[in-house]
Amino acid sequence: MKISSKKIGGILLASFCMSATVFPRLAVSADDFEAYKKQQQQGTQKIKAEFQEYKEKQDKEFADFLKTQWSEFETYSGKVRIKEPKPKQIPIVAAPKAPVAPIPSPAVPAPAPVAPVPSPVVIAPVIQPITPPPAPPQPKPVPLAADTLEIMFYGNAVRFRT
Repeated sequence: MKISSKKIGGILLASFCMSATVFPRLAVSADDFEAYKKQQQQGTQKIKAEFQEYKEKQDKEFADFLKTQWSEFETYSGKVRIKEPKPKQIPIVAAPKAPVAPIPSPAVPAPAPVAPVPSPVVIAPVIQPITPPPAPPQPKPVPLAADTLEIMFYGNAVRFRT
């Protein structure tokens, strides 16, 4: 297959035309992106500034609140202890010269015996034992066929034919 020079020229012309239309669009889209990027940065800075202003306002209000609360607390802080003057010399206590014998106490008569007081009689109430209700009657087992398997599953009989 032979490609003619006209076809090659046509292909080159078409590719040149396409590239001529694509490159300006790339430049425009780059400018649009830069404008978008700048707009986003400005919006971010604005939000940061608003938040910082809000934070400073809240911090100031909280600091003022604490100042009022602490001043109220200080009014109820308590009484100051009275400071008595301390002695200028430490007092000296003399030790006893001779051992002192304890003084015997006079004899105290023993108390008279006291008659015991009868305690009141307490009668315990009679409690009737609680009887459980009678068990429900059990169903009579049904005879199973030789080709049936019965399994108890959570209290329910499940039957399978084998």
